[in-house]
Amino acid sequence: MDLKITNGFHDPSHLSYEVVERKGLGHPDTLADGIAEQIEIDYSLYCLDKFGVIPHHNFDKIIIRGGHSIQALGGSDFIEPIKVIFLGRASKECFGSPIPLFKIQKRAATNYLNRILPNLDVDNYVEFESLTSNFTTKRNWFSPVSMSDLPEYSDEPKANDTATMISYWPLTISEELALMIEGYFYKLNPQKLPKPRFPQMGGDIKVIFEESYKIFY
Repeated sequence: MDLKITNGFHDPSHLSYEVVERKGLGHPDTLADGIAEQIEIDYSLYCLDKFGVIPHHNFDKIIIRGGHSIQALGGSDFIEPIKVIFLGRASKECFGSPIPLFKIQKRAATNYLNRILPNLDVDNYVEFESLTSNFTTKRNWFSPVSMSDLPEYSDEPKANDTATMISYWPLTISEELALMIEGYFYKLNPQKLPKPRFPQMGGDIKVIFEESYKIFY
């Protein structure tokens, strides 16, 4: 493989126009990412404790379908719940023992939503469904029966996926301000995890800056 490097970087702060958007922790897009990450952590910890290994899994696909509520002066009525649908693929058993996948997913999502959206009655207004499959053309890939089915634990581990990512540094002033303002609405709990600073406020926060630092949201 030939590696070619070109340098065409243009500092965004020096361009004629710059727009920065920060979707807060309570924004549906960010909620889906946060739930997926928490499921991955809890699933991995469970499997490490029970089996000593982390079997194959992909939890990066989550659907959050909005509920239906009727708003009225002095109150509201929730007539159809929010629904969180777990997708992706994962091992549902390891070394012959079942993994309580849906239980792990639901508990992780519930705990995450309770922390990020403390005003949401998750037990009554959110439903969960798991459509996570273990389908694959690779024998025992999502149902390992021995260590030979987990080649990443061999002496010569190999990558099983590829990804293309873009990153850069340093942040522009607009980016720093967007992060700082959104971050102001959160504080750390005793476990050093963010939670809303002002419980009376809604959690769906979005901050957008343009070059003159006028805020649109």
